[in-house]
Amino acid sequence: MKDITAKENEDTGDADPLAVNKVVKGAKTGSLDEPIPLNRAGLIEAVKGVQPTLFDSAAASIVKKLCEIDATIVSLENSTSTE
Repeated sequence: MKDITAKENEDTGDADPLAVNKVVKGAKTGSLDEPIPLNRAGLIEAVKGVQPTLFDSAAASIVKKLCEIDATIVSLENSTSTE
């Protein structure tokens, strides 16, 4: 019972700004070397901080793939028109 109460106390309360900042900075730079314990509030704040970076990264990846597809289509069209 004591372990359950201790776990509940770990998961509740305010976010630890230092831990959240470490997670956000590590995620943005890709250099999160060690696990950083976060309670629920800290996890929520960290996700809010990292979310724009994830969206930007995903968008850049999608744009890159679309450019590759477009280049392939142009290449195929050019090879077809020369035959």
